Amino acid sequence: MNLKDIEVICNGKNLKFLPSRYSDNFLCLRTIDSEGNQNKCITMKPKNYEFIDEREFVVKTWFENKLIYPQLCDERYFEDTGKRLKTNFGDAEVWRVKNDIEINVRLHKIKEKNEKTKEEIEKQKKAHQDAKGKLLVKGIKVESIKLNLVDMYNKIYGKKLKDREEVLDEIRRIEEGMMRIWYESEYTDYSFYNTKEYLSECLLSYFMNSEASIKNLLKFLKAHVKNYNELKYFDDYNGIGLTTIQLSNFGLDTYFYNDNTMQENIMKDLYNEYNIELPQHDKNRNGKYDVVISLEVMEHFESPMEYLEEITEMLSVDGYLTFAASFSPKSPIYIGHFEEYKYNKKKISKRKISKIKNDFMKKHYERLFTGWNGKPVVFKRIK
Repeated sequence: MNLKDIEVICNGKNLKFLPSRYSDNFLCLRTIDSEGNQNKCITMKPKNYEFIDEREFVVKTWFENKLIYPQLCDERYFEDTGKRLKTNFGDAEVWRVKNDIEINVRLHKIKEKNEKTKEEIEKQKKAHQDAKGKLLVKGIKVESIKLNLVDMYNKIYGKKLKDREEVLDEIRRIEEGMMRIWYESEYTDYSFYNTKEYLSECLLSYFMNSEASIKNLLKFLKAHVKNYNELKYFDDYNGIGLTTIQLSNFGLDTYFYNDNTMQENIMKDLYNEYNIELPQHDKNRNGKYDVVISLEVMEHFESPMEYLEEITEMLSVDGYLTFAASFSPKSPIYIGHFEEYKYNKKKISKRKISKIKNDFMKKHYERLFTGWNGKPVVFKRIK
């Protein structure tokens, strides 16, 4: 039997495998339905794990995969090697295609990596930065409020956890429960947004991504925009206000939007704690701004292009957009994300909506800067 001919049932759907290989030769297993639409990718490209067996593949076992990989990893065709890889999201499992299954996916020729000198690495890095048009912020310092994940988690949930790992373990357990609700409702039950449990997601998003993003934005503006402190700032869907308070602390004219009362109340408590004047809430979303911050917001809308068009209208021409959104077909479906999105009233894949988004950005914006871990991307509106 060939791997491509295997048919498995996942949540009532008949799916086949579409095998390929990552650049390091580990198997990549996507699934495809009877109409030829690509669905789940349960595998990941491992880091710091030596390729030994061409039949091995590494399984993502978190978020929505927690519920589906047991259905896809059918033990008639695959076997668990018992090996586990530590990741930021949890333990990835190493599985193997059984010997009696033909794979027929060719191995890549992997070139040997030559050791580069420090000078060569710096030269290559500078050439890459110049080619991408990046504006560096080296040496620029900003004074931000030092927020602590453990302290904030304990304060919100009334716990007495001692270290970051304990907090992250608890957040993963909370996320698993929310993800189960979201996935089993087929992406229609939005009730988790109004629960205390979702506040853990707000914390995780800030300390994993937005903390560095907002700091890099402030560095960029300080380095390259002379009148940055005279501009009008808008932090959209700002969660519990952790990015917003950094803007306010920097003395900037700050506005925000949040449609969640529980999250807004926690933000107010945070401002009171640091004795900072509360920013204005643009409840009607009808302001015009010089800088708009939208970090991991767009993918939470089933019709995301409507959202992107809206915040573009809120931003002045020549204004700055700090933007991050995850639509990669390879990325998992996080809490509040969708398997398919809507565009012009039609359902389309993440791949297609990502292309539409990128085309829109190229037409309306100029990319100026990419910061830590590829985030944030700072754009300038050109039309």
